[in-house]
Amino acid sequence: MCCRQLRSPASPSTVWSPPGHYERSTSLSNLTLSLYNMFKQRGVPSDLDEAIELHRAALLICPPDHPDRPTPLNNLAISLRCRFEQRGVPSDLDEAIELQLKSLKFR
Repeated sequence: MCCRQLRSPASPSTVWSPPGHYERSTSLSNLTLSLYNMFKQRGVPSDLDEAIELHRAALLICPPDHPDRPTPLNNLAISLRCRFEQRGVPSDLDEAIELQLKSLKFR
């Protein structure tokens, strides 16, 4: 099954971790890593954009004090830094640095 099929509303990922499910943030994070890797392999900008969008969604449902929060913070920062390297938009790099600083507060 390809990533495009996993993102459909009737996909196994939405059945296994529907909105409100305690594993939803983890499932979204895993999907974003696959999209990021797909971007790195194929170079399709929309894959990276979608990964960033889903990283943001995963962070929204991960409580600010959750012990695993540094992982999605860092994953989003990595994707934003990659997009900065591709497109040169300074705000992507600024946000990446801000997110990595936030993740350090957990250590």
